[in-house]
Amino acid sequence: MTWQRFALPTAALVLLFAAWEALFRASGFNLELFPPPSRIVATIFRLLEPTEARPVPILLIHIGVSVGRLLAAMLIALVVGVGIGLLMGMNRYVYAAFQPLVNALIPIPAYAYIPILLLWAGRGDLSIVIVTAISACLPLIYNTTAGVRGVERGQIRALRTFGASRIDVMRLVLLPATLTSIVAGLRLAFGQAWRTLVGAEFIATPKAGLGYMIFNARNLLQVEVMFVGLFALGVFGFLFIYVLVGRLEDRTVVRWGMLSRQ
Repeated sequence: MTWQRFALPTAALVLLFAAWEALFRASGFNLELFPPPSRIVATIFRLLEPTEARPVPILLIHIGVSVGRLLAAMLIALVVGVGIGLLMGMNRYVYAAFQPLVNALIPIPAYAYIPILLLWAGRGDLSIVIVTAISACLPLIYNTTAGVRGVERGQIRALRTFGASRIDVMRLVLLPATLTSIVAGLRLAFGQAWRTLVGAEFIATPKAGLGYMIFNARNLLQVEVMFVGLFALGVFGFLFIYVLVGRLEDRTVVRWGMLSRQ
């Protein structure tokens, strides 16, 4: 039921925060190092207050910078990942040439590219966007390739018999048939990219972004700010992965009967 989808998780969060608040206040912990939820909420409101020197609240600046980098990286990954995946799925020679490389790259953590990118591109948005795009690209390549290779070859041969071009085959058969795989890859790609982005911002950011905010707060022993950053990461990660991609699923594969929503 719809109310259960929202009421039960909300009740669980309320109980968790209430237990957290009571435990930390009753335990005698140093509240500067172990802040209860009430102090974290107060910090959220403080970071959302504009000032004369900074009309846009600092928290919104960090969120906006991180989201902008993520969207730029995802746009690159979507074009490159789906494009390469379609080529690998449609052409057995391209598949034979590049599949071993893709399999070798998948286990490499995206963070491992950061030192090289820092040498090539320096600290800043370019390095962060590139490493984030790399992390998002591989799931899209893998899922798109698998989706295309799962298409019945008979459908393609039938279209080609009636004079359909490669573009027609891609538009009429391959893209609709692989849409479920692409959307599933997009969900994985968003999660992978969001995690990679934060790690990249720890190291390569020019003083902006949620990753930088958390890392800088650690240097200043501002634990409440660190928790605010974690909270923002969780909220926006949920919005990207489950709301944005979920709506895309509802408007495409679910509406077209390719996937059932339980």
